Amino acid sequence: MKLPSLTVGLALLLLCGRSAASDQARSEEIEAAEEGVLDRTHYWWNDVTGESQWEKPEYEYTDPETGKPYYLHPETKETSWEKYDELMWQEVQAEDGSGVFYHNAATKASQWEKPIILAWRQVAVGSEEEAVLAPAPADDEEEKDEL
Repeated sequence: MKLPSLTVGLALLLLCGRSAASDQARSEEIEAAEEGVLDRTHYWWNDVTGESQWEKPEYEYTDPETGKPYYLHPETKETSWEKYDELMWQEVQAEDGSGVFYHNAATKASQWEKPIILAWRQVAVGSEEEAVLAPAPADDEEEKDEL
């Protein structure tokens, strides 16, 4: 008989905890909206990975105490006073006019494919552009490769 009362007590605890957590999240969302931080008219899309997020991807910050810049590693999220090699990509126009390639100033690597770090762009919610971003089914991609 103790098991059902324990289960009910646990369920109530979870429900109360969930309510408090959702209230806290809602409170933070309202606070962000009041500060102008919350903008749900646009989001950020990565053309390489297909990831999306509401916040603009930022990798360089300023230390409020020293005024020195510090950097956030795009994958590990570790911080450093030195700029990570992964942040050193630049878009370069080919001299022969054949297009754009990408060069990493730290590693001296060059490639035609856009690096993940440079692939973020802002997209309007509900726009025609947004409709195009839905990934195509795998079958369609295979057919394109065969052509």
